[in-house]
Amino acid sequence: MYYSRGQVIPAAARPVAMSMGASGLDHRLDPATNDTDRSTIQIMTLQKIRPILFPLIKVISIGAISGAIGLEIWHLYASSIQTEIPGSIWPFLWFAHFAIVAHALEGAIAIRYAGSRNESPLQYGAYTFWVGTIGLIELFDHSHD
Repeated sequence: MYYSRGQVIPAAARPVAMSMGASGLDHRLDPATNDTDRSTIQIMTLQKIRPILFPLIKVISIGAISGAIGLEIWHLYASSIQTEIPGSIWPFLWFAHFAIVAHALEGAIAIRYAGSRNESPLQYGAYTFWVGTIGLIELFDHSHD
């Protein structure tokens, strides 16, 4: 039996979404689910949100890496004319350094493995530099083979 807002709903009559809970991953409400069901539900949930989440992450990543590059150019320019940037910018500058290095490493990995996946190495490396980890996930995704 499943209880929903004071109503008793037999297992055969309840919709699948109700047995998964409101978040899609709450298994405490249905003691009959096992670990296999949980992993299947998690995979199904990822497949549902992937078409929405990946493009959003790509847009945010392109904007963030562009901002990081702009911040780095500002820092280099300020250093070249011997002026200081405001102290409140330094945490963002350190984060920008980290993001640029991480994306460059991801781009290098994509260049290395793109040829084996029938992709143009330089194009895919540049793409992965801008979109980050999502580019590597797409490169190594075997579900589209």
